[in-house]
Amino acid sequence: MMDEILVEVISEKLGSKEHIEIVNMVKDVISELRLGNVRILEEEVFDENVTLKYGVIPAPSIAINGVLMVIGRRPSRNEIKDLILRTTIAKL
Repeated sequence: MMDEILVEVISEKLGSKEHIEIVNMVKDVISELRLGNVRILEEEVFDENVTLKYGVIPAPSIAINGVLMVIGRRPSRNEIKDLILRTTIAKL
């Protein structure tokens, strides 16, 4: 069994239109790739856990397995797919 992949979606506000759209893109990619080992963690940019781990970062941002991959901009669906695929391949 493959190790879990953790995708952190970090937004200014949980439930905002932008946050929901990014989370839905991540969910669509996970479904398309048929990955059962991916967990999405939704966080706010000023959450203490986020600032302790990454410092003060602009939103939206995405981290995968603790590594910031997208900082301060909205990624495309293809970019999210590419990042998750690269993480999956790196774990093989």
